[in-house]
Amino acid sequence: LKALLDLKPPAAKPCVIQAMATRLTALSLVLSSLCFSAVAFAPPARVEAVRAAAVSRGLSSAEFSTEMPQEQGQGEASAWRSLALGMALGLVAAVGIQAPARAADLKNGAAVFNNICAACHLAGNNLVVPEKTLKKEALTQFGVYDVTKIKAIVSGGQNAMPAFGQLLEAADIDDVANYVIGQAGKGWPEEK
Repeated sequence: LKALLDLKPPAAKPCVIQAMATRLTALSLVLSSLCFSAVAFAPPARVEAVRAAAVSRGLSSAEFSTEMPQEQGQGEASAWRSLALGMALGLVAAVGIQAPARAADLKNGAAVFNNICAACHLAGNNLVVPEKTLKKEALTQFGVYDVTKIKAIVSGGQNAMPAFGQLLEAADIDDVANYVIGQAGKGWPEEK
């Protein structure tokens, strides 16, 4: 629960905002299930409250027992139903808060590539480590012919490549990774 509450102010990056939304969703799931199950796990208090109300109206124990439904064995089932309801409400909230999927902007990906990546990767080559190009064959050989893996490398860096996760927005990283995969799939244009 402490990890869920460890929220840091967003730096206006979509990935940070999405992470906060996910944490808030998880927190709401936990809190809602706790609230609903707390009510269900306390039937003795409810029984005592009803009993006190019955006694204050002047009912005897015999009249109270006919008025109060038998709850033995129902408390545990009720508790699980309430817990399930709380979890279901949290799940509904989680699904409702998710950001809509966004298609990659390949024009932006090309612009990011040409402004940042082309210094070392012009035309899909690699000026620093020549065997690790951005061509399909090399990406497949090194097990990174995948948008998610390219995004991870761009964000966090790898070997001689520096990390760009602090410099680029999440959308820009997604766009450039999709651009790289697209160019690798159809073949990079020759250097100009």
